[in-house]
Amino acid sequence: PMQREERHNGMGLVNRGQSLYVLGKPGAGKTTFLKNVAVRAIANQLGSPTVQRLPLFVPLHEWANSKHDELLSFLVEQLDTHHFPEAEKFLEHLLENGNGLLLFDGLDEVRQEKEQRARLAQQLRDFTKKYDKNQTYDTRKGFGAQTNSKNKSQPSAHFGTATRGHTKKEGMFKDQM
Repeated sequence: PMQREERHNGMGLVNRGQSLYVLGKPGAGKTTFLKNVAVRAIANQLGSPTVQRLPLFVPLHEWANSKHDELLSFLVEQLDTHHFPEAEKFLEHLLENGNGLLLFDGLDEVRQEKEQRARLAQQLRDFTKKYDKNQTYDTRKGFGAQTNSKNKSQPSAHFGTATRGHTKKEGMFKDQM
């Protein structure tokens, strides 16, 4: 008999405090989900009230099309643009202490020419390995097993409709916004 996949509320998975890949087809609501996570984090409606994380929403195609090779310098420029004082010092402190909620959106939207997507993916792995105390969410379309910096299978959750049996996953979820 076919086993039924377990479903979880998306925010319930977020509140557990672990990092996830959010997978789904184009238009399934992955970006909307991440933006909802950011809004709830700002309103302190996520997880434990003693563990507050500052959300950093990163549209990966914008980083890929910027002049910055390093993600940290891209983030610093984003804050500097809005006259945030001592942006680099602030971000380094935030990330080194694990107080970031890193919301990486749309790796699949980065061009593949000249191996740009592969380079960016490697830089993301290096960044999240360096700042591994932070909670991380990464959206992408398609399905497949993902590996985190510690070479363990990182939980993934399918958003919207999904084909059965393609990944090791925490469970299926559909956010109830």
